[in-house]
Amino acid sequence: ESQVAAAAAAPVAPARPAVVTVAAPPAPANPGAALVAAMNNPAMRTMMATVQKRALETRYAELFTQLQLSPEQRARFIDLLSEGQAATTEAGLKLVGGNLSATELAALRQQVKEVADGLDPKIREFLGDDAKFALYKQFTDQQTERTQLNTLKASLAQSDQPPLSAEQSAALSNIMYTERKSFSFTPSPSRDPANPLAVPTAEAMETMVREQAQLQNRIADRAAAVLSPEQLASLRRDQ
Repeated sequence: ESQVAAAAAAPVAPARPAVVTVAAPPAPANPGAALVAAMNNPAMRTMMATVQKRALETRYAELFTQLQLSPEQRARFIDLLSEGQAATTEAGLKLVGGNLSATELAALRQQVKEVADGLDPKIREFLGDDAKFALYKQFTDQQTERTQLNTLKASLAQSDQPPLSAEQSAALSNIMYTERKSFSFTPSPSRDPANPLAVPTAEAMETMVREQAQLQNRIADRAAAVLSPEQLASLRRDQ
């Protein structure tokens, strides 16, 4: 009886849960197909169109002020830009989806080219003024420099450094722009002007990275004349 009582009082070890092995789902044969399938969802397309329009509104807000466009004119301008962007996105999705024949790729290249060629005449007609159209082209061409300037301004603010003055911003933007336009980039053998969807080779990418570093060094060397040492250090860190 004592043995029975001791056995009854002994703690019972919890049962180990059964180990269930779940096989991982097979990787899709074409990962890009999943993206294309998602983008074919009407709700996703609507959301992406909204996001792209908001991005364009932010990107061109300064230009709208310079052109003194009304809210209605701004909306129409954004619609024109969105049409071109939507066509390019559609072409990109088809490329990502893969399985395109040579004929389909050629048609895709032609589609992208026609969209690009047709956008400028529409914007010129909308603005109705060669001077305004030239301002638009210059603004678009200097998007890279504005992005770099905004990055530098944010970096200075985060590190409690003195902000750029209007004169410094203008001078630095001009340095960035003139250096980029005058830099002799190596033409990429994989970049066919008639095929903007072409993918650079690994060698071409290495060349691009190296030349970008050279360009940024030239910009920083000239920027030393208009920036303080602290501002220049931030510029070099952000490059």
